[in-house]
Amino acid sequence: DHISSYADDKQSSELSFCSCVFVFQLEHWAQLASVSNLRVLNLDRCHLTEIPSDLFVSLFLIRTLRLSRNEIKVLPDTIGNLKQLATLDVSHNRLSQLPLTLIDNCEALTHCNVAFNSLTIFPNVSRWTKLHYLNLSHNWIRYLHPSLSKRRNLVVQARYNPLLSIPPLMMTPSDLVVSFHGLLFPRTLVLPFWILGLRLKFLPPALLLDGCYLLMAIIILWLVTQIRYASTSF
Repeated sequence: DHISSYADDKQSSELSFCSCVFVFQLEHWAQLASVSNLRVLNLDRCHLTEIPSDLFVSLFLIRTLRLSRNEIKVLPDTIGNLKQLATLDVSHNRLSQLPLTLIDNCEALTHCNVAFNSLTIFPNVSRWTKLHYLNLSHNWIRYLHPSLSKRRNLVVQARYNPLLSIPPLMMTPSDLVVSFHGLLFPRTLVLPFWILGLRLKFLPPALLLDGCYLLMAIIILWLVTQIRYASTSF
């Protein structure tokens, strides 16, 4: 089968089973684990409900791991063995938390997508010093960890989360960007924290941002009215 053909070539560095039609059995996982030189593994849309804990013991060279659009509830702790992991996509699953080994050991991560899960807390990611993109959209997260506000060149998407507060702002410039759907505006708002220069802790950011945009719209409308009135007076 397809897995066996790759297992015969131990030098294969990329393997994709995206939208596979068969169900992974124990023998499939064993064959997959034998491709020890694997760098890219794509298991999107494979009807997976779990990942064997011993898979990442042998496939420790993986740099890109895609597990999106499955039914995975728990990631194995052995994912922390992937010290070279740079891109992780576990979106559209049923995860309620992330393994601490992932947070503590996978310091090479640059892109992480955990959107469309059931996460309620996103932990301290201060070890992810190379992270550039983080997608937390469509979860149940109420608070963003303060470690996110101390990062540079980081884009965080947190749309459709019941956010109650965001990390206190640093007065020094930061490139952190948060995007989400506002309560009044049916579009995504992207805002660099440092532009406001305000501390937003304990304030609903969606309400605050939409209120700012609404106030700006009113001011602009008033200015346009005044300009038109002044022009008709002469």
